[in-house]
Amino acid sequence: MRWKRCYTPLALVVAALACEMAAIAALAPSSRRKVVFADDRFALDYQVFYDASVALRKGDNPYQSIRYVTPPTAALLNRPLALLPFGTAAWVAAAGTVLCLLLAQAAATTAFFSLRTREGWTVLGLGVAAMALSYPVYFLVYRGNIDAFVLAPMCVALLLSGTRGVVGGACLGLAAALKVYPALLAVPLAIQRRWRVLASAGVVVALFIAMTPGLWAGAVRRMLWRSSCFEMTENGSLACTFAFLGEAAGLPASRSVWRVLGLIAFGLLLGLSIWADSRRRLRHDEAAAWMYLPFMVAVPELSFHYSLVVALPLLPVVAHLWNRRGAKGLRLIVVGLVLAQVQAVALACLGGSGLPHAIPGVGLFLVLLGCTRWKLSGDSA
Repeated sequence: MRWKRCYTPLALVVAALACEMAAIAALAPSSRRKVVFADDRFALDYQVFYDASVALRKGDNPYQSIRYVTPPTAALLNRPLALLPFGTAAWVAAAGTVLCLLLAQAAATTAFFSLRTREGWTVLGLGVAAMALSYPVYFLVYRGNIDAFVLAPMCVALLLSGTRGVVGGACLGLAAALKVYPALLAVPLAIQRRWRVLASAGVVVALFIAMTPGLWAGAVRRMLWRSSCFEMTENGSLACTFAFLGEAAGLPASRSVWRVLGLIAFGLLLGLSIWADSRRRLRHDEAAAWMYLPFMVAVPELSFHYSLVVALPLLPVVAHLWNRRGAKGLRLIVVGLVLAQVQAVALACLGGSGLPHAIPGVGLFLVLLGCTRWKLSGDSA
């Protein structure tokens, strides 16, 4: 097989993650602590969704559980699985998570490469290999949250937005009804004037609200409460990353100051990205739209590491842009993607320190910097 330039960034990511895993495997036997790749028990988060679905089926309020912090759509759509014993339902949900991650990667690859060619299948294969070595993927499958079920329809929505607007909008509406952050895609879609997609998404969200009208006020209150939560482990938000690095450097500032600085950095990078996209007025700049994915999980102040799976669809985007020499910001994105997928929990076990928990957040920050740098450079896809 002839090596193509577009394979290089993906091969670098896979090689770096594989070397990391090999190093962990070599050091684990001599560690004084048990080395694990994900904390907590299996399906800890899925238990919350399962209980919420059971409550909904019985006519009770799913927000009786303090840990249920997502819109009621998740509990509604999970009701069929709630008819099964919890153990069985948890394994079905885990399998569904893997399938959705594969679907998201396939959709992102298809947006820039043809799967009728060896090149397309090679890019997809390298992307799947990176997934297989990713700590956020392990964490998500093990924990049982729904981010993969949100990511898959988002990627399909971006894939179809230029050709089948109504279907693409329905997928985006489904994603936004499950978690709020996919609504950020309204920005690039509005810049690209894809009004049919946005209208279709709005209709789907309205339908889900109409199906559970009495629960959305509680959902908003719970999500606002969730946005104020904060902790220093397994948190990839910019607020946590800045706080972690500030404390590690011994800089004399309170944790709240670093959290505010993280939010300011997020707002600045997002604002520059939107300004660059609006200024270029590129209606068919597909790569620019995909680069909004990592921004979705940089805030609020508590964004668990498993949410960083949203960065993985950038792999085929970067591979596509790598074919053009001189595209600025792409190296930052590649380095950031590697760090965002680093096995933070395993490294924390090996080193006996909490500092590795900051690495995925640093990676996310580099990805945001790289995406913004590429947009400001004026390169177009």
